[in-house]
Amino acid sequence: GFTGTLEGNGHTVIFDNVDTITPLVINGDEYVGLVGKNNGTIKDVIVEGSFEYTAIGSGNVYMGSIAGTNDGGTIIRSKSDADIKLIINASYNIIGAIGGIVGDHRNGTVEEVASLGNVTLEHSGQGAGRPNNNGYAGGIVGRIAVNGVVKNSYSAGDISNRVVSSDSNGYREIGGIAGSVYNDGALIENCFTTSNLFGSNDPVKGLVGTIVGFDGGGTWTLKNTAGLNASMTGAASKGAPYARTWSTTSNMVVMNAFHSSSLGVTTHMSGDRSVSVGSTQQDLNNFWISSLGFDASVWRWNASEKRPELAWE
Repeated sequence: GFTGTLEGNGHTVIFDNVDTITPLVINGDEYVGLVGKNNGTIKDVIVEGSFEYTAIGSGNVYMGSIAGTNDGGTIIRSKSDADIKLIINASYNIIGAIGGIVGDHRNGTVEEVASLGNVTLEHSGQGAGRPNNNGYAGGIVGRIAVNGVVKNSYSAGDISNRVVSSDSNGYREIGGIAGSVYNDGALIENCFTTSNLFGSNDPVKGLVGTIVGFDGGGTWTLKNTAGLNASMTGAASKGAPYARTWSTTSNMVVMNAFHSSSLGVTTHMSGDRSVSVGSTQQDLNNFWISSLGFDASVWRWNASEKRPELAWE
C-alpha cells in the first residue's frame, strides 16, 4: 500500500470517463481508486470526472474515488465530484464496498472531506446477489471496520445499491455516510448528508439508513449527525440513523442525531437517538452550530444551497 504523503495542494485530478477498467478476474482483494490501498496521508486533493469498474472472480473489491481502502492512513481536506460505479458480476463470489471517498476504512481517519458525485453499486449477471455477494455503498465510506473514524464530512450525490437481475440473494446495505459499520472503535462525528438513496427492493436484505445502512455489531459511536436525505427508495428496511442492527442488544452509541421529518422513516432505538426536524430548522444556520455542535472554524454557511460546506472549499 501507499505509505507516503500525497499533497494535492488543491489541484484537481480528472478521471476522463475511465470506463475501460474492463472486467478483471480477481482472486483475493482488489483496491480501486486514485490510490488503491492507503496506509499513508492523502490531503488537499480534488477529483472529478467518472470511472466504472467491473469485477468477476472470487474475493473482495473495495472502491472509492480517493482510495479503495484506507487502512491506518489519513485522508483530509479532500473532495470528490466524480461519478463512480462498481459492477459486480454476481455469478461469482464477490463482496463489494464502494464509497464516495473510500471503499473500505479501518484503523485510520477520514476528515473534512466532501462527496458530491454519484456512487453506484450494481449487482448483475446470472445468479446476481448470491448468498456471499454482499454489497455496501455509502456517501463517504462503503464499509467502516475496526477503529475507522469519519469526522466533519458530508455527502450530497445520489447513492445506489441495487440488483439488476431476478436473483436477489445477499445483503445490500446503503447509508448517506457509510453503507455499514462493523466491529469496535468506529466513530462518525459532525457529519451530514443530503443524498438521494436508492436501495435494493429485496424484501429482507435491502437496507437503507439515513447515516448508516447496517450496524454490524461492536461498540462504536455516532455523534452530531444529520440525515437530511431528499429521498430514500426501494428498500424493505429504511430507518434513521440506521436501517437495521445485528442484534437487539447493539452496543452502538448514538448521540444528537437528526433526520428530515419528510422522510417518514422508522426512528430506531429510544432516548437520545434520532430526532426528526422540519425544513425550517434545516435551513437555519444556527441549527448546525447550536443543535448539532458543528465548529464554525471548520464549517461555513452556503446560502445558495441552504446547508453548510467545509471552510476550506
